[in-house]
Amino acid sequence: DRLMLLKGIGRVEDKTLKLRSVIFFDYGEKKGLITSQKTARKDWVEGLIYAPNGKAFNENAKRISDLDDIKTEVARIKGSWLEKLEINSVIYWDINKMLPQKIAYVKNPLPSDWRYREDMIWTKRGNFDIADKWKDAIEIRQRRDRKLREDNESVSYTHLRAHETSLHLVCRLLLEKK
Repeated sequence: DRLMLLKGIGRVEDKTLKLRSVIFFDYGEKKGLITSQKTARKDWVEGLIYAPNGKAFNENAKRISDLDDIKTEVARIKGSWLEKLEINSVIYWDINKMLPQKIAYVKNPLPSDWRYREDMIWTKRGNFDIADKWKDAIEIRQRRDRKLREDNESVSYTHLRAHETSLHLVCRLLLEKK
């Protein structure tokens, strides 16, 4: 199983509508009178959509009550990123009532399709050590490629051939014959 734990805040500002939105992840809604931090649910979120009063956003805010830039409250957001999301007490998403969309795979996917990534293949086979090594190698390659793109350098022919799949090879050979 893979684990994802969201912490911190997410912020969006719409300068056209002059609205701000903030979501606090891992605010640990407590179910009883006495709940330790260890037993508080980590998947709960709370948030607010509001018109700001002109003050700067409080970067140290941990809860809605810490915000001091609220002029008008537009909507309250609460829920769990694992179960449901409510905005002003209206449920917009509920995993128990809304079925997920079925993925429709294309007939000829790109070699970069996640189903063909080496780390995912080894994870599916249950060999997590090899999967981790492949994941690191892929991330290093992606960072290197991104740096080349950011530096506006052309990627060398040798570099392209190093990542060539059998489908790329056939296409390249057909193009070279012309």
